[in-house]
Amino acid sequence: MAEDPKAFLKRMGEARAALNQDQPVRARIQAHEALSGGKRGRVFYYPACGSDFAYPLRRFSDRCNTFVFCDWRKGGAAASFVAAMEGIKTPRPLRCPDDAPDFIHFPVEEGDVKELANMEHFLATFFPELPSNLAAYLANPPSPRGHYAELWVAGKRGKPRFVRVFWLAMEGVNLYWKLFAQKGTAPRILCIKNWGHIGGEWTPFGNCWAHLAKVVRDGPSEPELLVARKGDHDWPWTRLVDEYDDWDHDHTVIMWAREKPTPRKGLGRKRRSR
Repeated sequence: MAEDPKAFLKRMGEARAALNQDQPVRARIQAHEALSGGKRGRVFYYPACGSDFAYPLRRFSDRCNTFVFCDWRKGGAAASFVAAMEGIKTPRPLRCPDDAPDFIHFPVEEGDVKELANMEHFLATFFPELPSNLAAYLANPPSPRGHYAELWVAGKRGKPRFVRVFWLAMEGVNLYWKLFAQKGTAPRILCIKNWGHIGGEWTPFGNCWAHLAKVVRDGPSEPELLVARKGDHDWPWTRLVDEYDDWDHDHTVIMWAREKPTPRKGLGRKRRSR
Protein backbone atom coordinates (compact mmCIF):
# COMPACT_ATOMS: atom_id res chain seq x y z
CA MET A 1 0.00 0.00 0.00
CA ALA A 2 1.29 3.47 -0.86
CA GLU A 3 2.84 5.55 1.89
CA ASP A 4 0.77 8.28 3.48
CA PRO A 5 2.11 11.67 2.30
CA LYS A 6 2.09 12.79 5.93
CA ALA A 7 4.81 10.24 6.73
CA PHE A 8 6.88 11.56 3.84
CA LEU A 9 6.53 15.12 5.09
CA LYS A 10 7.42 14.06 8.62
CA ARG A 11 10.69 12.55 7.42
CA MET A 12 11.46 15.67 5.43
CA GLY A 13 10.82 17.75 8.53
CA GLU A 14 13.16 15.59 10.58
CA ALA A 15 15.92 15.98 8.01
CA ARG A 16 15.32 19.70 7.91
CA ALA A 17 15.56 19.96 11.71
CA ALA A 18 18.77 17.93 11.74
CA LEU A 19 20.41 20.26 9.24
CA ASN A 20 19.08 23.43 10.85
CA GLN A 21 19.03 22.99 14.60
CA ASP A 22 18.61 26.75 15.12
CA GLN A 23 15.48 26.93 12.93
CA PRO A 24 12.01 26.45 14.47
CA VAL A 25 10.19 23.19 13.90
CA ARG A 26 7.10 25.36 13.44
CA ALA A 27 7.98 25.84 9.77
CA ARG A 28 7.92 22.10 9.14
CA ILE A 29 4.56 21.81 10.87
CA GLN A 30 3.09 24.57 8.72
CA ALA A 31 4.35 22.95 5.53
CA HIS A 32 2.88 19.66 6.74
CA GLU A 33 -0.49 21.34 7.29
CA ALA A 34 -0.39 22.96 3.87
CA LEU A 35 -0.03 19.66 2.02
CA SER A 36 -2.32 17.76 4.37
CA GLY A 37 -5.32 20.04 4.03
CA GLY A 38 -4.66 22.26 7.03
CA LYS A 39 -6.17 25.72 7.36
CA ARG A 40 -2.86 27.33 6.44
CA GLY A 41 -2.69 25.52 3.10
CA ARG A 42 -2.56 27.77 0.04
CA VAL A 43 -0.84 25.52 -2.46
CA PHE A 44 0.35 26.15 -6.02
CA TYR A 45 0.70 22.84 -7.88
CA TYR A 46 2.65 22.69 -11.17
CA PRO A 47 3.11 19.31 -12.91
CA ALA A 48 5.46 19.12 -15.92
CA CYS A 49 7.08 22.30 -14.68
CA GLY A 50 10.45 21.88 -16.37
CA SER A 51 12.72 24.58 -14.96
CA ASP A 52 9.92 27.16 -14.72
CA PHE A 53 10.33 28.12 -11.06
CA ALA A 54 11.15 31.80 -10.67
CA TYR A 55 8.16 33.41 -12.38
CA PRO A 56 5.47 31.49 -10.44
CA LEU A 57 7.21 32.14 -7.12
CA ARG A 58 7.41 35.87 -7.73
CA ARG A 59 3.99 36.23 -9.31
CA PHE A 60 1.84 34.00 -7.09
CA SER A 61 3.46 34.27 -3.65
CA ASP A 62 0.69 36.68 -2.67
CA ARG A 63 -1.90 33.95 -3.34
CA CYS A 64 0.02 30.85 -2.20
CA ASN A 65 2.54 30.06 0.52
CA THR A 66 3.45 26.52 -0.54
CA PHE A 67 4.59 25.57 -4.03
CA VAL A 68 4.81 22.01 -5.36
CA PHE A 69 6.69 21.64 -8.64
CA CYS A 70 7.02 18.19 -10.18
CA ASP A 71 8.46 16.73 -13.35
CA TRP A 72 9.92 13.42 -14.50
CA ARG A 73 12.92 15.13 -16.07
CA LYS A 74 16.32 13.84 -15.04
CA GLY A 75 19.76 15.17 -15.82
CA GLY A 76 20.41 18.59 -14.35
CA ALA A 77 16.86 19.26 -13.11
CA ALA A 78 17.83 19.18 -9.42
CA ALA A 79 20.77 21.51 -9.99
CA SER A 80 18.48 23.81 -11.95
CA PHE A 81 16.05 23.96 -9.04
CA VAL A 82 18.75 24.75 -6.47
CA ALA A 83 20.25 27.42 -8.74
CA ALA A 84 16.81 28.97 -9.23
CA MET A 85 16.18 29.12 -5.48
CA GLU A 86 19.60 30.68 -4.90
CA GLY A 87 18.91 33.23 -7.61
CA ILE A 88 15.43 34.22 -6.51
CA LYS A 89 15.90 34.38 -2.74
CA THR A 90 15.71 37.79 -1.13
CA PRO A 91 16.90 38.87 2.36
CA ARG A 92 14.61 38.32 5.31
CA PRO A 93 12.68 41.52 6.15
CA LEU A 94 14.14 43.58 8.98
CA ARG A 95 10.87 43.66 10.88
CA CYS A 96 10.60 39.93 11.29
CA PRO A 97 10.84 37.59 14.31
CA ASP A 98 14.41 36.59 15.12
CA ASP A 99 13.56 32.91 14.73
CA ALA A 100 12.06 33.35 11.25
CA PRO A 101 14.03 31.29 8.70
CA ASP A 102 16.08 33.01 6.04
CA PHE A 103 17.00 30.42 3.43
CA ILE A 104 17.41 26.67 3.77
CA HIS A 105 17.18 23.73 1.43
CA PHE A 106 18.01 20.03 1.46
CA PRO A 107 17.72 17.14 -0.99
CA VAL A 108 14.98 14.56 -0.80
CA GLU A 109 16.50 11.17 -1.52
CA GLU A 110 14.94 8.26 -3.38
CA GLY A 111 14.25 6.34 -0.19
CA ASP A 112 12.17 9.24 1.14
CA VAL A 113 9.77 9.35 -1.79
CA LYS A 114 9.86 5.90 -3.38
CA GLU A 115 6.44 4.91 -2.08
CA LEU A 116 4.99 8.36 -2.71
CA ALA A 117 6.04 8.03 -6.36
CA ASN A 118 4.87 4.44 -6.76
CA MET A 119 1.82 4.31 -9.01
CA GLU A 120 0.74 0.68 -8.79
CA HIS A 121 -2.34 1.24 -6.60
CA PHE A 122 -3.20 4.48 -8.39
CA LEU A 123 -3.15 2.87 -11.84
CA ALA A 124 -5.19 -0.13 -10.71
CA THR A 125 -7.82 2.21 -9.25
CA PHE A 126 -8.13 4.74 -12.06
CA PHE A 127 -6.73 3.19 -15.24
CA PRO A 128 -7.09 -0.61 -15.21
CA GLU A 129 -7.41 -0.57 -19.01
CA LEU A 130 -3.83 0.60 -19.62
CA PRO A 131 -1.64 -1.78 -21.66
CA SER A 132 0.33 -4.03 -19.31
CA ASN A 133 3.74 -2.86 -20.54
CA LEU A 134 2.85 0.82 -19.97
CA ALA A 135 1.29 0.08 -16.59
CA ALA A 136 4.40 -1.85 -15.50
CA TYR A 137 6.66 1.04 -16.48
CA LEU A 138 4.54 3.70 -14.81
CA ALA A 139 3.96 1.66 -11.66
CA ASN A 140 7.62 1.76 -10.67
CA PRO A 141 9.21 4.97 -11.95
CA PRO A 142 13.01 5.09 -11.89
CA SER A 143 14.91 7.02 -9.22
CA PRO A 144 12.33 9.45 -7.79
CA ARG A 145 13.91 12.24 -5.75
CA GLY A 146 13.52 15.92 -5.06
CA HIS A 147 14.43 19.03 -3.10
CA TYR A 148 12.75 21.14 -0.45
CA ALA A 149 13.45 24.84 0.22
CA GLU A 150 12.22 27.62 2.46
CA LEU A 151 13.01 31.16 1.41
CA TRP A 152 11.87 34.75 1.07
CA VAL A 153 11.03 36.01 -2.42
CA ALA A 154 10.14 39.42 -3.78
CA GLY A 155 6.46 39.14 -4.63
CA LYS A 156 4.20 41.61 -6.39
CA ARG A 157 5.36 45.21 -5.98
CA GLY A 158 8.52 43.87 -4.38
CA LYS A 159 6.91 42.86 -1.09
CA PRO A 160 8.89 40.07 0.65
CA ARG A 161 6.96 36.80 0.91
CA PHE A 162 7.97 33.65 2.75
CA VAL A 163 7.37 30.45 0.78
CA ARG A 164 7.95 26.73 1.11
CA VAL A 165 8.89 25.01 -2.13
CA PHE A 166 8.90 21.34 -3.09
CA TRP A 167 10.47 20.05 -6.30
CA LEU A 168 9.75 16.36 -6.87
CA ALA A 169 11.03 14.24 -9.75
CA MET A 170 7.91 12.17 -10.22
CA GLU A 171 4.73 11.88 -12.27
CA GLY A 172 2.20 14.64 -11.69
CA VAL A 173 -1.18 12.89 -11.94
CA ASN A 174 -0.39 10.26 -9.32
CA LEU A 175 1.17 12.92 -7.09
CA TYR A 176 -1.97 15.07 -7.33
CA TRP A 177 -4.07 12.13 -6.24
CA LYS A 178 -1.86 11.28 -3.26
CA LEU A 179 -1.26 14.81 -1.98
CA PHE A 180 -4.71 16.27 -2.64
CA ALA A 181 -7.64 14.21 -3.97
CA GLN A 182 -7.00 11.22 -1.72
CA LYS A 183 -6.91 13.57 1.28
CA GLY A 184 -10.08 15.44 0.33
CA THR A 185 -8.25 18.68 -0.52
CA ALA A 186 -7.13 20.58 -3.61
CA PRO A 187 -4.40 23.08 -4.43
CA ARG A 188 -5.56 26.67 -4.60
CA ILE A 189 -3.91 27.05 -8.02
CA LEU A 190 -3.34 24.29 -10.56
CA CYS A 191 -0.87 25.25 -13.30
CA ILE A 192 -0.85 23.22 -16.53
CA LYS A 193 1.09 25.76 -18.57
CA ASN A 194 3.79 23.34 -19.78
CA TRP A 195 1.82 20.21 -20.55
CA GLY A 196 3.06 18.51 -23.70
CA HIS A 197 5.71 21.15 -24.27
CA ILE A 198 8.60 19.87 -22.13
CA GLY A 199 9.79 16.28 -22.30
CA GLY A 200 6.51 14.79 -23.52
CA GLU A 201 3.74 13.39 -21.32
CA TRP A 202 1.57 10.34 -20.84
CA THR A 203 -1.54 12.42 -20.35
CA PRO A 204 -2.75 15.59 -22.12
CA PHE A 205 -3.27 17.91 -19.15
CA GLY A 206 -5.29 20.37 -21.23
CA ASN A 207 -8.00 17.81 -22.03
CA CYS A 208 -10.78 18.04 -19.45
CA TRP A 209 -11.60 14.34 -19.94
CA ALA A 210 -8.04 13.01 -19.71
CA HIS A 211 -6.18 11.54 -16.75
CA LEU A 212 -5.32 14.61 -14.69
CA ALA A 213 -8.79 16.09 -15.00
CA LYS A 214 -10.34 12.75 -14.09
CA VAL A 215 -8.33 12.64 -10.85
CA VAL A 216 -9.20 16.27 -10.07
CA ARG A 217 -12.90 15.55 -10.49
CA ASP A 218 -12.63 12.46 -8.29
CA GLY A 219 -11.71 14.59 -5.28
CA PRO A 220 -14.40 16.23 -3.14
CA SER A 221 -12.90 19.67 -3.80
CA GLU A 222 -11.32 21.25 -6.84
CA PRO A 223 -8.73 23.98 -7.46
CA GLU A 224 -9.96 27.53 -7.15
CA LEU A 225 -7.84 28.75 -10.06
CA LEU A 226 -6.36 27.25 -13.23
CA VAL A 227 -3.30 28.64 -15.04
CA ALA A 228 -2.78 27.65 -18.67
CA ARG A 229 -1.66 28.99 -22.01
CA LYS A 230 -4.40 30.78 -23.91
CA GLY A 231 -6.42 28.39 -26.05
CA ASP A 232 -4.54 25.40 -24.64
CA HIS A 233 -7.23 23.70 -22.53
CA ASP A 234 -10.96 22.98 -22.40
CA TRP A 235 -11.44 22.73 -18.63
CA PRO A 236 -14.58 24.43 -17.24
CA TRP A 237 -12.51 27.19 -15.65
CA THR A 238 -13.66 29.94 -18.00
CA ARG A 239 -13.82 33.20 -16.03
CA LEU A 240 -10.75 35.25 -16.82
CA VAL A 241 -8.89 36.46 -13.71
CA ASP A 242 -5.57 37.71 -15.08
CA GLU A 243 -3.28 37.60 -18.13
CA TYR A 244 0.50 37.23 -18.19
CA ASP A 245 2.18 38.39 -21.39
CA ASP A 246 5.69 38.34 -19.93
CA TRP A 247 5.81 34.69 -18.84
CA ASP A 248 5.96 32.80 -22.14
CA HIS A 249 7.64 34.23 -25.23
CA ASP A 250 5.22 32.61 -27.67
CA HIS A 251 1.90 32.52 -25.81
CA THR A 252 -0.23 34.53 -23.45
CA VAL A 253 -0.71 32.72 -20.15
CA ILE A 254 -4.06 33.17 -18.42
CA MET A 255 -5.41 32.54 -14.95
CA TRP A 256 -8.96 31.27 -14.98
CA ALA A 257 -11.56 30.82 -12.25
CA ARG A 258 -14.18 28.12 -12.45
CA GLU A 259 -17.65 29.17 -13.51
CA LYS A 260 -19.90 27.74 -10.84
CA PRO A 261 -23.00 25.94 -12.16
CA THR A 262 -26.38 27.46 -11.42
CA PRO A 263 -27.68 25.94 -8.15
CA ARG A 264 -30.46 23.47 -8.71
CA LYS A 265 -33.85 24.21 -7.20
CA GLY A 266 -34.43 22.22 -4.03
CA LEU A 267 -37.12 19.56 -4.24
CA GLY A 268 -40.36 20.55 -2.54
CA ARG A 269 -39.12 24.06 -1.73
CA LYS A 270 -40.50 27.24 -3.15
CA ARG A 271 -38.08 29.62 -4.84
CA ARG A 272 -37.54 32.71 -2.77
CA SER A 273 -38.78 35.85 -4.50
CA ARG A 274 -36.42 38.77 -5.02
